[in-house]
Amino acid sequence: MTVEISLENLIRVHKLAALGKLMAGLIHNLNGPLQNIGIDLEMMTHLLMEKTSEDKNPEAIFGPRLRRMEGEFDAINQLIRTASMKANMEHNAYEYRNLNDLLDQEFSFLKANLYFKHNVRKNFNIENDLPAITRFAEGVPLGLIWFVQALVEELEREKIPDLSITARSEDKIVEVLFTVEGTNLPESFSRAIEWEISPAQVIKIEDRDVGTTLAVALLKQAGASIDVKTASSRNQIHLSLPLIERDGFS
Repeated sequence: MTVEISLENLIRVHKLAALGKLMAGLIHNLNGPLQNIGIDLEMMTHLLMEKTSEDKNPEAIFGPRLRRMEGEFDAINQLIRTASMKANMEHNAYEYRNLNDLLDQEFSFLKANLYFKHNVRKNFNIENDLPAITRFAEGVPLGLIWFVQALVEELEREKIPDLSITARSEDKIVEVLFTVEGTNLPESFSRAIEWEISPAQVIKIEDRDVGTTLAVALLKQAGASIDVKTASSRNQIHLSLPLIERDGFS
């Protein structure tokens, strides 16, 4: 299926589509912690009913399970906070503190993708204290979020087993390098990245490339450059994200 749509309308449509994926991911991510809590509650009830448990140290019996349950509750609270922020259609990506915060939140929530969670070997080499989100032009934070989501979807489609991400800050620019190994990304993904798009242009895309095309449009519109290098079973995608001057920064 091929659709024709303006960039402005595509952003609105994709936000709604992303919201649907968000709800599915939230349900999946809540299911695991809730099941673990239920199992621990059943085991604690069973131990309380055992006569032999009367002579045992309560801390030794229940302490580890209570601490594990507390960790699961914390995980659920974090998921709900993240989902609430993402589900807000008026959400401003500038609410993230810095680029580290944005990447941490995004990859944490992408655990909802079972292939990405269980089958992709991930290697993150991200510099500490990357610039504040306010140092980037409008469109960069949302474009980067949607680019990461689109890349993870391609990893699942193509059954790609390895992902490495390097991010570092240089003078007035942040360099982000995505390296995928095991199988090459499809040509349509590379074409979407290399496509030059103007805001007034009618965008023609294939349905599976919506996320990639939109992410690239937002990033390039904000002055970012994207370079793709392909070798045997290895793809490198290099993003150069320019920093802008704001009050208190140079």
